[in-house]
Amino acid sequence: MILAGCDRQPVVKAPAAPAPQAVADPVPEPGVTLHQIDPAGLAAQVASLPGKVVLVDYWATWCPPCRERFSHLVEWHKKYSSQGLVVISVACDDKDKTDEILAFLKEQNATFQNLRSAFGSMEKTFEGFSIDGGALPHCKLYDRKGQLRHTFAADATEKRTFTPEDVEEAIAELLAPEKEPEKGPEKKPEEPPAKDEDSGEKP
Repeated sequence: MILAGCDRQPVVKAPAAPAPQAVADPVPEPGVTLHQIDPAGLAAQVASLPGKVVLVDYWATWCPPCRERFSHLVEWHKKYSSQGLVVISVACDDKDKTDEILAFLKEQNATFQNLRSAFGSMEKTFEGFSIDGGALPHCKLYDRKGQLRHTFAADATEKRTFTPEDVEEAIAELLAPEKEPEKGPEKKPEEPPAKDEDSGEKP
């Protein structure tokens, strides 16, 4: 995703994952939380939100374009949550980055649901969450029935990558009330042909 006024942002791929370390999750401040999730858990969460439009944003602390545009998520959460939008962020970072993730989320005042991939920045994250090419930024947008309607993927081969405006336009489209099909003029039931009382026949 690129910011408004920019021609293009570089596609960012995951760095090599460091060796796992046992790091305790710090206690987040009220209003900002971070929980671990895997693809099956995320799918269950989306399915548990019938009637909501769900935007899932995959980002990472090592992805400059992701950090630059994160404020749009906060803006959309404030602007559209009353209309039925649910924003979920998924950090594609390793557990030892938990402090850095939380610090950034607090700085952004990201009070919506924030998750971290159980697989960190490993390739398993990008395969499990179907993130094309292992590249960020990446967004998925689900309609009120839980169906995936839009995927916004970073692609270095494209002349134009997606913008925040593209995502917001799709959000507004899915939040808009469904229009009832227009009704045509009512047709009157056809009356049966009148019977000729005098048929001209004699008994």
